[in-house]
Amino acid sequence: MVLADLGRRIRNAVGRIGQSAVINEDELNNMLKEISNALIESDVNVKLVIELRNNVKKALNFEEISAVNPDNIVFVIDASIGQACEAQAKAFHDMVDVGSVVITKLDSHARGGGALSAVAATHSPVQFIGTGEHIDEFEPFQVKPFIQKLLGMGDVEGLVKKVEQLGLDKNNEELLKKLKQGAFSLRDMYEQFQSLMKMGPIGQIMSMIPGLGPDFLPKGGEEASTKKFKTMMVIMDSMSDQELDHPKASDLFTKQPTRFTRIARGAGVRIEEVKELLSQYKKFAEVFKKMGSMKGLFSNNAKNINPAQMGKLNQQLSKMVDPRVLQQMGGQGGLQNMLQQLQAAGGMGGLGAGLGGGRGRRR
Repeated sequence: MVLADLGRRIRNAVGRIGQSAVINEDELNNMLKEISNALIESDVNVKLVIELRNNVKKALNFEEISAVNPDNIVFVIDASIGQACEAQAKAFHDMVDVGSVVITKLDSHARGGGALSAVAATHSPVQFIGTGEHIDEFEPFQVKPFIQKLLGMGDVEGLVKKVEQLGLDKNNEELLKKLKQGAFSLRDMYEQFQSLMKMGPIGQIMSMIPGLGPDFLPKGGEEASTKKFKTMMVIMDSMSDQELDHPKASDLFTKQPTRFTRIARGAGVRIEEVKELLSQYKKFAEVFKKMGSMKGLFSNNAKNINPAQMGKLNQQLSKMVDPRVLQQMGGQGGLQNMLQQLQAAGGMGGLGAGLGGGRGRRR
């Protein structure tokens, strides 16, 4: 009972100082006083208590801390706590001269609007935002892309820039040549998936596409989508060169259905999953066949494409997109807006080529 009571009193003392906006000498003395009283009342040697108190005060030298004069005091705020960060921001600003702000956890379902408005209390600029756990997901804050993603308008320019930074827009002359001819093989789709996986978390890429946003995938949906992409790539890894490079792979599998069984065994998946992959491929191939017939689509002159052609492409794409996805994007109007933004970002050549993934895998 004595140890339980001692533990409770120490936890309470430490907990109170942990909730303080600022830890100064008075707060420290109050905590040490509570802990010292609890130890003495539990028959701990007085000399040991005094020694403990002196050691703690020696370790926390407030004179040295106050002598530090930083050039820039950074306030790091968690986007997931929303409007609750306003009181935290004000308390921080009242005690120190905040120079800049960093907003973290913007890869969560929190959009960051609450955190951004609360940060206004510091009267300091937001310098960086964190969109993941890795160093390449710590990026400079830019107003326009942030607001666009916040409103579900996407960030096509950022998507194209990401493609260029990863070098995915190089060595794709062969792919562009095939796309202009309306050809699209399973190997091309494999390379598309490879490039997509290199670009980062699926949810982050989704947030850059107009109409989708960070809430497009349900909770746990990002992990499921990533797993599905990897499964499809494993299935294609079990295919032969003939199957990967065949211009009409769907017809090849339809005429020789035993290929489904062989590939399913090699990949360790169900036959239905192989059929689903071929179904997705068929849809992709039809889209690229339509796009290949549109002069100038895969070039830097994409801005000059005939509006009638873009309207026709919009209709074709809307028929092939899942109705739930199309509704989330705002219907055909939202899809057309996405295509227009792709054009404004430098044409489909900049993005379509960038997602080509280079030379692809070798067998």
